[in-house]
Amino acid sequence: RVEARMLKRLGYSVTESSNPEEALELLRNSPDFFDLIFSDITMPRMTGIQLAREAKRISPGIPIILSSGFSAANVLEQLKTLGIDDFVMKPIIKPELARIIRKVLDKRKDNLITG
Repeated sequence: RVEARMLKRLGYSVTESSNPEEALELLRNSPDFFDLIFSDITMPRMTGIQLAREAKRISPGIPIILSSGFSAANVLEQLKTLGIDDFVMKPIIKPELARIIRKVLDKRKDNLITG
């Protein structure tokens, strides 16, 4: 909820779900509606990595940013091999989140334009 408020304050339209299965169903029903998925790595019933894998099956080009309060060496490189675009450490700082989201969305836009 904190991150959703942060994103809304940054001017983004946010669809929230605390249930990963519900989030995937929303994506299945409207795959072109969403520009980005932002999720925690640790969630009940499904990890953020599992959510990302399923989301990529539904919408292969959707950018995904995961967050966690747990640090691991080379975590970003490991996540990128799974098709995850970026990673944010908690506690999340609003300017850092804004920078990462902008970078990921701009990269997707460039990929759509240049193929």
